Amino acid sequence: FYAFINWIFFDKLACREWHDTLFHVLALECVLLFPVLLLMVYMSPSVQVLTWSVLSVIAFGKLLLLYKTVRLFSVKIYGALHLITYFCTFEVAPLWVELELLTHITDLL
Repeated sequence: FYAFINWIFFDKLACREWHDTLFHVLALECVLLFPVLLLMVYMSPSVQVLTWSVLSVIAFGKLLLLYKTVRLFSVKIYGALHLITYFCTFEVAPLWVELELLTHITDLL
């Protein structure tokens, strides 16, 4: 689905830049999570400190990706169409299929 949607709405250069940015942000998250892992192994801090540390690193990575998404894809109206298509394809459609399956199973009971 990703390849098809990206092929329709975006040029090859924008898609390549997005993949490069995604790789770099994921690498940054790994580098930032490594000290948290070392802290967990050698110091055994509280669960709350570890939870907030991990969540803050992940939230920072997601904010960087959101910023890059806005900068890369919101130049044209196609960016808004991409977000709508993304949301419908990857978020709503599986929930709708699951609801239909559960309704069908309930009807059989």
